[in-house]
Amino acid sequence: MKIVKDTFLLYLTRLIDVIATFVQIKLLAIYLPKFVVGQIFFVIGIASFLSTLFFAGFPFVFVRFIPKMDDTDSGTLLNLSILLYYLGLLLSTLIGLIFYRTWNFWVLFVGVYLSGILPLIGAYLIGKREVKFYFLLTLVRSLILIILLYAFRHLLSDSTLGYILGIAGICILIIFYLIEGKLTLDRQITKLVLKRIGNFWKYAFLDQLFQPVFMYLYRIITPYVVGFEALASFTVSRRVDNFSRRIFQVPLDIISPEISYRDDRKESIIPALRELKKIYVSLSSVFFLLYIFAGKLIIKLITTGAYLDAYYPLLILAFGLIISSTYSVDATYLRSIGDIKPYFIHNIIWMVTFIASFVVLGKNFGLTGMAASYPIGHLFAGIYVKSRIREKALLMADILFLPTILLVLLSLVLMTRWSVGLVGIYTLFMLASTKFDKMQLRR
Repeated sequence: MKIVKDTFLLYLTRLIDVIATFVQIKLLAIYLPKFVVGQIFFVIGIASFLSTLFFAGFPFVFVRFIPKMDDTDSGTLLNLSILLYYLGLLLSTLIGLIFYRTWNFWVLFVGVYLSGILPLIGAYLIGKREVKFYFLLTLVRSLILIILLYAFRHLLSDSTLGYILGIAGICILIIFYLIEGKLTLDRQITKLVLKRIGNFWKYAFLDQLFQPVFMYLYRIITPYVVGFEALASFTVSRRVDNFSRRIFQVPLDIISPEISYRDDRKESIIPALRELKKIYVSLSSVFFLLYIFAGKLIIKLITTGAYLDAYYPLLILAFGLIISSTYSVDATYLRSIGDIKPYFIHNIIWMVTFIASFVVLGKNFGLTGMAASYPIGHLFAGIYVKSRIREKALLMADILFLPTILLVLLSLVLMTRWSVGLVGIYTLFMLASTKFDKMQLRR
């Protein structure tokens, strides 16, 4: 019952965060030129890239170890992660100021970095299975952002946005520690905790280096490939696509601690994961169909008509979501049972494939080529993940996923009603074949 409750709360958390993001994009699109919006997305990309790097693998460590730690050890792990996170802000700012001293840039950079503490705290709370607290923190941050953005909408600029994001981030940190009350960092306990997590953290830390590549590198590369206006449009495509990915991330975040809890009783979790994979692929197809029919309307709702060139790239990104949904559960399973090395390698494969195809295809085909690099990266990464699964029972449903991929690819090429209809029919078949009773987990 707690798993269902936590899943519902985490969905609400993601939804609130997405609404705040879309309000931010809408106000920027209305009150600022597209070129300026692209420049702001560029700075946000740099700050988010670096802040995510300085998560230093701790979100993965939290999921693996927090469920089995007492309050002292888990609090030590949390404080160590936050200390390293803000050390990253100090280092990146000091080094950056040597080369670039524009005030507005650094106000926005610092604001984005300060606001980025919430996902790190959220990963800790998910590991502690305190999702309600994470929900409340997200609600507070979102309300602060929406209220201040609307209040200062006529004064919007890169520096104004930076101040607002910074205020939200500082408020969240203060509220968290006032309630959680874990401020100590004992040296001896820290040594023991580091010894306990050492081997896992090594690969988790390396793996964390690739997460910002997937999430933010495109913002840094795009202006040099096709310009700032294209970045503005492509970021809109990625933001909408990211909404669907956050929806899919929720069950993985909730079930990861449960897998870790049962890592010596794999047979009790594999049947549930196999059915979860069917649901993932089916729902990713539903998102594709949603974007086919309502993608242009969604883009207009969160921006303006000037951003409709983001529509077809959004469909290609949705195709990439379908491919990733065929192996995301498998990758989470490997990480949660402590087999972090294959998880790390699959991200290397994705990163190399993505960067090469993004630059080459972006230069030759613009937004469409840039979007195509995502499903290409997912394809190669997914093949590797499948090859590393030793529990063949976990792969039994995978034969059902190939028709989905082929039918969606056909729809992207033809863009006809009958091809889209075939996707819908096969999605219903997938859902009908799912055995929901096997997804019940008991302690």
